[in-house]
Amino acid sequence: MAISPTLYYDVLGLPPPPHSIALAPEVIRKAYHAALLRHHPDKNISDDAVLTLYSSEMVDCIVKAYNILSSPDLRAEYDKVIMQKRKLLNDESEYTSRIIAQADLVDLDDFDSAEMCLKHRIPENESICETCEREEVWYKECRCGDVYLITESMLVEVSSHFKGEDGEVLVQCPRCSTWLRVLFAIS
Repeated sequence: MAISPTLYYDVLGLPPPPHSIALAPEVIRKAYHAALLRHHPDKNISDDAVLTLYSSEMVDCIVKAYNILSSPDLRAEYDKVIMQKRKLLNDESEYTSRIIAQADLVDLDDFDSAEMCLKHRIPENESICETCEREEVWYKECRCGDVYLITESMLVEVSSHFKGEDGEVLVQCPRCSTWLRVLFAIS
């Protein structure tokens, strides 16, 4: 599970930076008290040991969040880290956009297909891999001589993100690192 970069703000129920208005110490203190009341083990009495452990760990996290967000210096440093992480995420998004823009667009029908052992990359008619699990694959030779490879499981995973009748998957050549945008019909 990925931890939110704005975890301390989330724990206290406060908006993360950039703030449209400054968070006054009183607002942070009220959010802290409200979060403590919601999660304190004495307020959430349970026979379930896991819930009790969760509540006590949550209280520790709430206290740490309050200690950081109530100190102007620590909060400024924390906000700076959040903004840097957001910039990195934006940079990664821009990088992906550049890959998509530069990748050649092809159709899955332009690929050959076979059933193959993915562990050894051996086609179905070879007897060396009789015990290995096989999967439908589509392959196309790259200009460098290696092969773009798309597996059935890749298509199934990607198709879950598309609502229409057509899907698209990005594949990279393992040798020269060029990319293809491959269109396929979802049936």
